[in-house]
This record gives sequence, structure tokens and C-alpha cells, in this order.
Amino acid sequence: MYTEPYAFTDGSFDKNTNTFGYGGFLIANGKEYIIQGSSKDPELAASWNVAGETCGAMAAIEKAKELGLKELTIYYDYMGVEKWATGEWKTNKEVSRRYRDYVLGCGIKLSFVHVKGHSGIPGNERADKLAREAALGLEKKVSDAPIVLASNSPRRREILTQGGYEYIVDAKEVDENIGISDPVALAEELSLRKAMAVADSYPDRTVIGADTVVALESEILGKPKDKEDAFHMLKKLSGVTHSVVTGVTVIYPGEGENREKKTFHEVTGVSFYELSDDEIKSYIATGEPMDKAGAYGIQGRGALFVERISGDYLNVVGLPLARLARYFLETEM
Repeated sequence: MYTEPYAFTDGSFDKNTNTFGYGGFLIANGKEYIIQGSSKDPELAASWNVAGETCGAMAAIEKAKELGLKELTIYYDYMGVEKWATGEWKTNKEVSRRYRDYVLGCGIKLSFVHVKGHSGIPGNERADKLAREAALGLEKKVSDAPIVLASNSPRRREILTQGGYEYIVDAKEVDENIGISDPVALAEELSLRKAMAVADSYPDRTVIGADTVVALESEILGKPKDKEDAFHMLKKLSGVTHSVVTGVTVIYPGEGENREKKTFHEVTGVSFYELSDDEIKSYIATGEPMDKAGAYGIQGRGALFVERISGDYLNVVGLPLARLARYFLETEM
């Protein structure tokens, strides 16, 4: 997983119009900010693979400055980005120096991480798509994304991206201490509350709320309070099968209380191997369990504990994508 704040950027080029585009997104404070732009500058278009990437990085840095961020990690798929940032790009030393001076003077602690292009990494694939749309003059399509994801979860963002959906993120905190002890009822109710919290702001868009609950028989296992609590949770899950329930609410476009809503849930069974105390303690020491229901993440090192699952894997990660897609097909989204 990625630590906020971070950004993915990419570049593209449309040879028919000699236009290069850049695109990507920045995640900070639980919100997503789309980055897009294009240019026909001949000097930059001549080396668009560098220019597109670096303009995307610069746009991300500008957004970070606007948000008052003190640090930012930028993921990119063209090696020239970091070389430009250090003034080492030999094909255009003058532009490279200008970019380096910009980076050094921006007042933000920057980290650059190279990811292989078209590698199947959801964030990278999405940045590439945004860049291609920008080069073709389709920026408006992104700003008019038909879906609002009412969740700050980076895992749910990645799942929606994997499904090829265009969306924006807007989430508000809701009270999760609502006195419901049934795992299914709790997951559905919290998903509804999360979706309703932002729905009035987006009458023309479809809003998705989701909440995932881990349960051992009738006992709900939330996020651990501390390391000791995480140890006890994982000890309970050792060698047995538990349930992961994700509640999802879809609120369709409309006005007021008459908007159509659908709330459903998906249940996946997860069986753990027998875990030794040392295994559990080593896992807790990574810090991964501390912000996750049930004290483990199946998409991370927690996968080492899983003997088998019965049901939808992505449901365990945080969103039952295939089931959600069935609802969208019914409404021709």
C-alpha cells in the first residue's frame, strides 16, 4: 500500500495533432485530486515522453503546494523524471536545470519512485489513461466522472480502477458506534451512512458507500486498539475459518429522499493456518495489522496466513467488484 500523500503521473502523445498530455492523481488527507493538462509546445513535444511525465510531476507538486503539503511521493514510469529533477538529463540540459531548480525551490520534501509502465499496477494504469485522455482533449470526461466513491480506502480506489470505472473520491466521517451486533446488518448500515453523508452534494452522480466487517461466528473483530489487541485477534483467527462481510450501498442520481438506493452485502469465508506466537508477533511488528479490521490485510503480508478462501477475494480486500458490476449493468452505467 501507499503512504499518503502520494501521486501517480504519466505522459502521452497524440501524433495526429502533435499534442502531448500529462495526467495522474494525487491522494492527500483522504481525498483525491485529478491532475491533467496538455500542450503543443514544439520543444516539449519533441521529447514528450519526458515532458509529459515531468509536467505531470510539476502539476502534482503545484497541487501539493496549494494543499500546504510538506512532503510528497511521486510514482512515475519514465526514468527521465528523476533525472530531470536532479539536472542530469543530457538531451536538454537547460530545461533539465530549470526543472531541477523548480524542484529544489518548491519547499516540499519530494521522493521519486519508479514503477514499470503498463505493469498492471492500478495507480500507474490509471495515470496512463488520464494522460492519454488529456492528449486527446478529453479532460472534461474525467471531471464529469459518473461515480463518487464515499470511502477513503486506497484499496477500494484500486479495485474501482481495476474495474475500469471513472470516479472521484469524497468521504465524510460517520459514527460507527451504532449498537448493531449483527455483522451483516452493521456492514450494510455503515455503507448506507457513508453514502448518504455525501449524496446530497452529488445529485447527478452515482454514489458508492462501503464498509467491511470481519466476524468470527457472531463476534465482530474491528480494528485493533493496540498491539496486544491485535495479538489476541490473530490468536482467535489462528486455525479457524472466519467471515468477511462487505456491505455496499449504491445511491443513483436524483433529488432528495426519492433517490433510488440499493444496499447489499457479500460474504467470503477465510480460513487461516495455525499461527505460532512468533509469527503473529513478527507480523504485528510490521505495523500492517493496526489499521485493518480483524488485524490483517489479505492484500499484504496477511496473505501468508491464509490457507484458503471461499467466495470473492476482492470482497475481503474491501469491495466485491463483480457483484457491484452486476448492479451497474442493470442500470447501463
